[in-house]
Amino acid sequence: MRSPPCSKISPQKKPRRRYNHAKKSEMILKMESASTRQLEAETGIPNSNLARWKQQADAILNVEGNMKRFHFHGAGRPNCIPDSEGLEIFMHKRRDAEKALTCTHLVNFLKRNN
Repeated sequence: MRSPPCSKISPQKKPRRRYNHAKKSEMILKMESASTRQLEAETGIPNSNLARWKQQADAILNVEGNMKRFHFHGAGRPNCIPDSEGLEIFMHKRRDAEKALTCTHLVNFLKRNN
């Protein structure tokens, strides 16, 4: 007999939680009157998260924009192609002229313009 296939998520491991800026700033304000361990017991948010938010308090409390976001602006992979706007314009011009656009065209554009 064959056993049923295992799921990708282990039953012992909980999925990673994400907290928005509103929740983070709320917890930072509560940390002024309570310790991180007390808040961990009350809310279930790990102590390590609370301690990290306390270190980042200035950035979290002074965030501009939507409080439903999870990350700070600018997080993520940096743009690795220089002059990507120029490359995009070149691609659109080539397609509008109904000419073929290959990888060789893109590489030659990057060599000429960078």
